[in-house]
Amino acid sequence: MRTFSATILEHSFPRYVLVGSIGFIIDAGLLAVLHYGVGWEVMASRFCSFAVAVTATWLLNRVITFADSRSHRLLAEWFRYTVVNVLGGGLNLAVFAGVMHLANSNIAQPMTAIVFSSLVALAFTYSANRWLVFAATEERE
Repeated sequence: MRTFSATILEHSFPRYVLVGSIGFIIDAGLLAVLHYGVGWEVMASRFCSFAVAVTATWLLNRVITFADSRSHRLLAEWFRYTVVNVLGGGLNLAVFAGVMHLANSNIAQPMTAIVFSSLVALAFTYSANRWLVFAATEERE
C-alpha cells in the first residue's frame, strides 16, 4: 500500500513547493549568517543569499521536480530559471505593494499581503519553470 506522501510527491507541484521551502531555508539562513554573523550590509547579504538559493533550487528542481525534462545545456537552463525567478520576485513585490496600497490599515495587512503575493508568485514561477525552463527541450538543444 502506498503512503499518502508517496502519492502526493508523484506530482511535480508538491515537489516544487518542497524544493522552494528548502530554498527559503537556504536564503534566510545565509542572509542571517552574512548579515548578523559576518557583518555584511543587509542588501549585499540578501543579494548573495538570493543568488545561492536560486542556484540551489535550480539544481534541486532539475533532480527532484523536473528530472524528466531537464536540458543538457546547463548554463542556458540556469539562465532561464534565474530570469523566471527574478521576474517572480518582482511580481511578488509588486503584488505585495498593490495589496498594501488597496487594503485597509490593520495589524494583519502585511501578513495578508505577503501570503497573497507569495501565492501569486508561486503560481507564476511554477508555471513558467514547468513550461519554459524545464519543458521538453528537443527544440532548444
